[in-house]
Amino acid sequence: MSFNNPSYYNAYKCIEQIPLDPIAKHRDEMFERSAELFKSIHQSVQQPLNTTDKCKTRSKSELAKISSNYRKLVQDYLLPSTNNKSFTEILERKGAVTLLNQGHYRQLLALWDLCDILYFTDGDERMTGVKLLQWLNNIDKGIHRYDIQGIMNNPKGPIDHHDFWPCIYKLIFRRDFNLLIQLLKMSKNKPPTSKEASQLLDHLLRATIDVPSIPNNPDQDAMYKYMLDWTKWREKVYRMAESLQKTDRVASVMMHQKSLLNALAILHGQSKPIINQADHAAEAIVSIVVNTKPFATPDEIRSIVSELDLSLKRQQQHHDDRFYSYAMLIQGSIAEGLEFFKPDDWWTLVHLVDLFGLTADSNSISSLSSSGYIATIDVQLFGGPDDNQRYSIHFRTFLILVYVRLLSQQSNLWQYGLDYISTCGVLGQMALMNYIQSMPNKNTVGTERLLNYCMEHGYVKEVTEFYKCQAKRGIKDSYSKAIHYLYSVGEYSLLEEICELAIYHFAHSGELTDIGDIETQIQSYCEPLPRIAFYIEFFKLHNLYKQQNYGEAAEVLYDLLMSSDTNNSKFTPFLFIEGFTMLDDRFAQYSENQIMSVLYMLHDMFNQDRLDGLDLVASYFTRIKIFDIEKIDSQYYQDVVKKLFREHVELVANRYIHYKQLILNSNTSQQQSLLFYQQQP
Repeated sequence: MSFNNPSYYNAYKCIEQIPLDPIAKHRDEMFERSAELFKSIHQSVQQPLNTTDKCKTRSKSELAKISSNYRKLVQDYLLPSTNNKSFTEILERKGAVTLLNQGHYRQLLALWDLCDILYFTDGDERMTGVKLLQWLNNIDKGIHRYDIQGIMNNPKGPIDHHDFWPCIYKLIFRRDFNLLIQLLKMSKNKPPTSKEASQLLDHLLRATIDVPSIPNNPDQDAMYKYMLDWTKWREKVYRMAESLQKTDRVASVMMHQKSLLNALAILHGQSKPIINQADHAAEAIVSIVVNTKPFATPDEIRSIVSELDLSLKRQQQHHDDRFYSYAMLIQGSIAEGLEFFKPDDWWTLVHLVDLFGLTADSNSISSLSSSGYIATIDVQLFGGPDDNQRYSIHFRTFLILVYVRLLSQQSNLWQYGLDYISTCGVLGQMALMNYIQSMPNKNTVGTERLLNYCMEHGYVKEVTEFYKCQAKRGIKDSYSKAIHYLYSVGEYSLLEEICELAIYHFAHSGELTDIGDIETQIQSYCEPLPRIAFYIEFFKLHNLYKQQNYGEAAEVLYDLLMSSDTNNSKFTPFLFIEGFTMLDDRFAQYSENQIMSVLYMLHDMFNQDRLDGLDLVASYFTRIKIFDIEKIDSQYYQDVVKKLFREHVELVANRYIHYKQLILNSNTSQQQSLLFYQQQP
């Protein structure tokens, strides 16, 4: 797609409409440090903005280090250590906002840790299942919601407490077998537990005691021994369950036997009972992995769980989508996982997705973790109330461009946006224009770096926009620099625009933009350049006046006023007022025919309602304090300016009459011919 493709333009306009909350002040330093890290990752592989966005892949060890650095930022800035510190000390150091958002920040850290385990690790991938279980136990203390003491003290016996079996399931899911064994031993002997119920618990106790322990950091022999013991144990559990199913019991005990069979099925790794009894999708997936393929690599895990139907678990946990999103990430559905994880935190999404774009594991199942996969994810953006179209944009690009808008809202973070934009291809160049327009007034280092970047990459329109914005901010010589730059690169159409803006700038500020020796060098250009030509003469007019060469200055002014070039007619009213004010009462520099020609030309403009460029006149009047443009009702703006301009022309005409009376002893008919302005309504 080319830069001028309207779908690119419309897609970026959609991004501009997304509402953004300002960055919390306590996160400023974190954003600064992460921007520096992002720059160090990408600075050696930045692509020109007129290409598609593309990032160089990194090795697993590099990814692990980068991810660790990002994670440390979350830990250091958002989750302060409470070791040996009072609440007051933490509050003073990190602020109330940080403390109030601890739950939200822990979710961000949990998301990052999960991606570390699955996608950015450089450790032993065979221990992924164990790491997932440890991760789950850290973020979800599900067992804490059960009142074990209340279960044990149930008057009808522990097994008849409504939370007994859910508690048993939870301990199996989390492989807390020591606590499970203690609970079973106490429960089966706790009065008034029946003999039949006690026997059921004894079956589960034996199965639990015999569960082989997954070895830590296993070598090949340890893994082989574990798998051998584990296979034998599973056969034993299967036979136990088969035997129980053939046994008839009284109705009250059959209910518990059914729950026991569920517990054995979970231990055995059967997916249907696990999904039915798990609190959420992430718990179900981790349990299936640990109880069926404990040494599976991340790719193998994605293959194992990719076919699982977890839609029911999502419906059950509608109040907390984050666990469903965790499950999607484990399955390999990265985009879906991040979509349903709702931290409302652009920082996390941007840097996490950028890391996915750097992964080099293109041989993984369906390339789920490869950079190619991330590049194919598209976000669908809606045009808005007046636009029924949908526009596609790459997920990573979408996130980064929104994030740059977020950075641009704060002057102290604005300068970091350039490093992000420079990785976004064609849409990044569109964002660059808005980024330039959001420049803060005080950020010299950042603005100079931005200008140099645009010049180095040959982004002429962006350089021009930079100078225009600087001029609006009152930075001296901005238009002069723009003119010299555009001349040097041969962009005469943009040079035309800047010359016109230089005239408006002069009307408003009185600052004349220096053009140097461009006049002599531009003469060889074959196309008409009316505004450049006008400004060259306008610049010459002021130089002649400064040199007190009033005769030649008067000639230049007359030629400009009477030019037949309609492209510059909008400058005529301003030029008349400014030129005759500058030359004051030096009517001797003009012939009578010249004065009359100018006045009649203006008279025709009034009569034919061709009086353009009144905004220039208004700016000039405001500058010389004839009136304040801001205080005039917009409804009457044109009429007021036109009236003041007419009065100014009449003033010049009357001064010329007075001059003729004093110097030339003019006759009455000549005087009357100059009074047509006073006779107009």
